[in-house]
Amino acid sequence: MGWHKVMTVGDLASEEARRVSIRGEDIAVFNLEGEFFATQDRCPHAQASLSEGIVDDDCIECPLHQANFHIPTGACQGGPVDVDLRVYPCRIENGEVFVELREDARAG
Repeated sequence: MGWHKVMTVGDLASEEARRVSIRGEDIAVFNLEGEFFATQDRCPHAQASLSEGIVDDDCIECPLHQANFHIPTGACQGGPVDVDLRVYPCRIENGEVFVELREDARAG
């Protein structure tokens, strides 16, 4: 599994999200004021792409049914779902953003 380069720091504006694919798995990468986070991209409720949702402070709102998740922890904050998101470690090295894809990615 391991670490995968997904973008450079300048590729994603603050308070924005982008979907990346790592080994066939869709991951949403978020820039929260220069700190990067990664979660599963698909909402557990209706499989909508969370990277197309609305970032509000440190939460992402699903574009389909407005489920709301805390980006740093993946914790469900409300809406028509009560399942947390899988989260993935991120690191920045020499201006590049890496995501660690692990089999034991945790929810919440």
